[in-house]
Amino acid sequence: MSRMLTKCSRFVRSSAVGWPILMFSYLHDRMHVENFWMAKVPGLRTWFLKARRLHDIHHKSLDSDGFMDANFGIGFYFFDRFFGTMAKRHRRFNWCGYKAAIERYGLDEAELLSLQSCSKSLFQKTDRP
Repeated sequence: MSRMLTKCSRFVRSSAVGWPILMFSYLHDRMHVENFWMAKVPGLRTWFLKARRLHDIHHKSLDSDGFMDANFGIGFYFFDRFFGTMAKRHRRFNWCGYKAAIERYGLDEAELLSLQSCSKSLFQKTDRP
């Protein structure tokens, strides 16, 4: 019995470490890669493309202070639904919040705009219906 508890304890600890690494490192970075393998696998394709769209909304949604305010789940949006931070559609881009973020972090706007190819949806002035 104690052996089984030790194995369960190891599983829980490794899951507690492994899940954040998977979600916040590996999966987050892959949301920004074109033709990632998950987009090609029939069982994962629908989920991954939906998660990628929601992740793009996360990068575009800024509050008036320049902080991202929606879709924090990367690929697992249960807590966004629970806490009311889920956004399923792109909102009008908040240019005042964008300017506030640039000023707060001392960033050069020209340098940021040169990164357009990394996340085109972030810098689009027009909204999708």
